[in-house]
Amino acid sequence: MMKRRGPPVQKSMMDFFSKKSKNRNSLDPQPSVPACDPPSTPSPTPGPEMPTATAGAYAEEDRPLALESPVTGPGPGTSSFTPSENQSAGSPDQSGGDSEDIVGIPDDRPVLPPNDFGFFIAKKTSDEEKLEGLTKRWCPSEKSQFPVSYHTKNGVSRPRYLLRHHLDTYKWLAVSRKGNLSGAWCSVCVLFGETLDEGEGARGGKGRSKGKLVSRPLVDFSDLTGKNGALVSHAQSASHQANAAKAASFTIAMKDPKKSIDAVMDTASEREVRRNRAVLTSIIETLKFAVTQNISLRGHRDDGRIDGSGTQPAENDGNFKGLLRFRLQSGDEVLKRHLQDGSGNALYTSKTVQNELLDVLRTLVQERVTNKVQKAQVWALMADDTTDISNREQMAVVARYVDENESGQLVIREDPVALLDVMDVIRRSANGPELKMSGKNLAEALLGSIRKLGLDTSRLVAQCYDGAAAMSSERVGVVAQVKEAAPLAEYFHCASHALNLSTSLINKVDLVRNALGTMETVVVFLTDGAKRGEILRYAQSSKMDGDKRLKLIKLCQTRFVERHLAVERFLEQLSAIHLALEQIATWQDRRSSSKATALLSAISRTEFLVGLVVVERLAGILRPLALALQDKQLDLTKALQLVDAVKSVLTEQRASSEKEFAVLMRTVECAAEKLSVEVRKPRLPEKSVYRGNAGRDLSTEAYYQITVFNPAVDLVLQDINLRFGKHTQLTASLSKLLPKKTVSTEWSDVEPAYEQFKGLLGSVTDSQVKAEFSVWKAMWRDKPKEEVPTTAISSLNACPAEIFPNVHMLLKVLSVLPVTTAEAERVFSKVARTLTALKTTMTEGRLEALVLLQVHRDHMPATSEVINRFAASACRRREFRLRL
Repeated sequence: MMKRRGPPVQKSMMDFFSKKSKNRNSLDPQPSVPACDPPSTPSPTPGPEMPTATAGAYAEEDRPLALESPVTGPGPGTSSFTPSENQSAGSPDQSGGDSEDIVGIPDDRPVLPPNDFGFFIAKKTSDEEKLEGLTKRWCPSEKSQFPVSYHTKNGVSRPRYLLRHHLDTYKWLAVSRKGNLSGAWCSVCVLFGETLDEGEGARGGKGRSKGKLVSRPLVDFSDLTGKNGALVSHAQSASHQANAAKAASFTIAMKDPKKSIDAVMDTASEREVRRNRAVLTSIIETLKFAVTQNISLRGHRDDGRIDGSGTQPAENDGNFKGLLRFRLQSGDEVLKRHLQDGSGNALYTSKTVQNELLDVLRTLVQERVTNKVQKAQVWALMADDTTDISNREQMAVVARYVDENESGQLVIREDPVALLDVMDVIRRSANGPELKMSGKNLAEALLGSIRKLGLDTSRLVAQCYDGAAAMSSERVGVVAQVKEAAPLAEYFHCASHALNLSTSLINKVDLVRNALGTMETVVVFLTDGAKRGEILRYAQSSKMDGDKRLKLIKLCQTRFVERHLAVERFLEQLSAIHLALEQIATWQDRRSSSKATALLSAISRTEFLVGLVVVERLAGILRPLALALQDKQLDLTKALQLVDAVKSVLTEQRASSEKEFAVLMRTVECAAEKLSVEVRKPRLPEKSVYRGNAGRDLSTEAYYQITVFNPAVDLVLQDINLRFGKHTQLTASLSKLLPKKTVSTEWSDVEPAYEQFKGLLGSVTDSQVKAEFSVWKAMWRDKPKEEVPTTAISSLNACPAEIFPNVHMLLKVLSVLPVTTAEAERVFSKVARTLTALKTTMTEGRLEALVLLQVHRDHMPATSEVINRFAASACRRREFRLRL
């Protein structure tokens, strides 16, 4: 039997690592680790003159001739060896069952290769040395150079080798012949790992020691690749896989930094993020299209997945999913793969995600608008409320400010910033069962919305509402509450509401009120039935030219001046209406024929014709002003100029009432002739005690002038003077800064405005502002009249902020003073189109987002910005954020 000699197994050694290896999640696929390069020439033959080193057990053929301490090889079932310098002779051997394992090394000392892995252990290596230890470490080239362990079982001693195929299979495996470090090592764990405790298990638990291959060499080769083999267990450990990833990334980075594992992984992660963003882009673009076009999103049953093939379902699941299918059919492959292969809880097509995306869009739009408002330095607040179809009290909040357009010119903006469910806000703070729509509660809702948006109330210079007591009361209304939070905010009654209230006083004239009531009844009667409508169209074709066959318009219930078009069209089609009523009066249908007969008699009276003609004249005079008041760019000074023009016309009409009414009577006579009606005044009593009477002796024309035309003009003119007088007072001082008035203005006329808004000008002295005003006044003194601005916004554009900073600020205040709440009412029009009878259960947040996005089409955020905000708003199952 061949005898073997060698020292016993080393039971203890120096621990070169002090920290435990941190368990890391395994990477799949695991990056490959470069194997050692086999030497191009055989290892030098050891001789007696060579330096000695303790090595692991090697085959007998590899031993040199010169031996320092001869050892007798083991016999069957026995072990005889010389202990190494790190192990006492009494150390126990490795055995199990009835076997006796003998592990030893030759006592000769072979020459160590210069790149023996032992030189890389327990040494602070540089990056270049680490790379050499990974790629150029020494590997045995012959079987005789591989370490071997001897194991006695049933009295028979058997060798167990570490062979070449182990190194080929486990690229990280390294071999050393250096002293007490001789044996097998894990190169990646030694070079890139941390110190491991002896008792830490191979898979993170207790049991097999992880110290082998890492903190001490593996010298027992009896079980390497079995189920629980030393190499298999180590390769499967999380710490080894993490270290292997580090080593692979390090090697690639050292050879080619552009192809490092981290870079590759980052690139792969970035590609995945871009795919996710591409999917969300398709979803957001679809959502934005539906919102801006006011297309309903949801269906009767819109839960569940969307078929990636784009097949239409049996039931309608909503326009949003239908539009996504349209994208699929149009070739959106990224969205198709996502819908086919994506996880059901990360499709991002549900109603919940829709609401989140809408909320992000709304927030971004609000931020853009509020940022512009803050940049403008001063702003005005406008608000109005109404009840929607779902019986919720909606309040629209609008900010008026000065901004630059694309060409750099300053313009006035009126932008809605919020839509509130007032009752919901009041309900949260209510103490009792009754929800009071008081000025205090309304103001709390309004101011809460302003604070939430981050608007600065210290620079709020005006507030504008309708004339309702809860809003306009300067003692307990919203005006008083807002004034406490914003001392500079003067109240301006909505000019459109004021004009409407003034013109509605015409209804106090009996003939006018009765004429409008009759007209409305006739229009409803002829247009609310298909059969009667057909008769009207036949009458129009018989009596009118083709270009005048327009549909009759019902009277506007909210704006009196808007009735001008309805009255005008009714008078144009009066002969056709008369013919239609005559034909319906002959029907066998008793209900229709009797009503047509009564209406035919009513419109054939002179009082009816006179009332309509007077309404048409007054509404025609007031209509240009009403249309101008709805312009967003209108400033208060120009509005007051238009009011003055209207008052001038009405005054002239009243002063020459006989002449003006004579023209109206010619119109009445022409209409009466077409209807074959005699123009006459009504039967009058000889003496009137309880009501005014123009007298029986007056002519028909004089009678209607005194009883209809004059009272109507007087009522409208007096109320306009009353309602718009306060607007003039509030702007009197500021309007003196307009160039057309400045040339004839003294500083004492402007000083009240300066004292009121002094806090907005910063740290300036009275003398500085006064001197600046003098220069501003002198600049326009010799200018031609056609070059002098007449409105606040045109004057502001002509006033450089660098030269006249204080005058510029005061003109900006004048420009933002509100005129009407027309923009808030436009919001209500969009609410009515969005919140239909089929969508009355829509939440307030979703409704606000839909309405604001429709209003601010020009402020629609970029899709990438929406994705970034959506990804940051909550933890998402997919990653959407690109690495910077």
